[in-house]
Amino acid sequence: MVDSVTANYSFILTEVGGSDDLWGPKINTNWASIDTQLKAVADAAADHSNLAELDANNVFTHSGSVQLAVQAQSSGAGNDDDAILRLTATEAGQATVIFSRDSTVEAVIDVDNTSGAMRITSRAGGIRFYENNTYAAVLGPAGVALAADETVVTREKGDARYAPVGGAGLGVGQTWQDVKSTRATGGVVYQNTTGKPIQVAVFAGAATMRTFQVSADNVSWVTVGELGGNYPREVSVVIPDQHHYKFTGTAIAFSYWAELR
Repeated sequence: MVDSVTANYSFILTEVGGSDDLWGPKINTNWASIDTQLKAVADAAADHSNLAELDANNVFTHSGSVQLAVQAQSSGAGNDDDAILRLTATEAGQATVIFSRDSTVEAVIDVDNTSGAMRITSRAGGIRFYENNTYAAVLGPAGVALAADETVVTREKGDARYAPVGGAGLGVGQTWQDVKSTRATGGVVYQNTTGKPIQVAVFAGAATMRTFQVSADNVSWVTVGELGGNYPREVSVVIPDQHHYKFTGTAIAFSYWAELR
């Protein structure tokens, strides 16, 4: 009678009442197979010893560091392979990532159920951004205590259109200066090269109207103020960094020309 084997690992099931001289080799073969399988399981367990497991409440808990390995899958020809970690909440539930330290919640990432906006909530200290392990900026509320090299970035001060605190804001590190002796009307073009916005204030009176214009490229001009028209007028305009400014028309006398720079 021929020996049979187990369904999963093909261990030899020796013939009952037979194989009198082959039991030893067959048993040794089985033990060698078992040893190989146990070693493979032990190696896999060691490689994944720092992976978290779900408890009865579907919560990941682990005493050491945790790694989430997400395998990229192709979404079709010509598309990049993306590795996506997706948290999906059902019905009115909330997909939430909670960061805790010593049982204290330090930060939460979730999505507002009403607006659909992503929310990042920090208990204290703001949210810091790093590039190549080098500190870049901190995202936090206005008034948070910052080091000299840090920048507050809020909804009101979130991009280059807004001056960061302690940086290039209008009036920060600037003073009003009388520049009348170095300025002229009649189409003479000036450029703000200070690295930050400045403010220009001019007062004059003339029979003929003169317009004050600003340009980002010294080609396309936008009128932002007027002088003249048979009575005195004042122009007060903020000039962004690297922008050009001028008065059109022939030259006229002006009472003052001051700049906050």
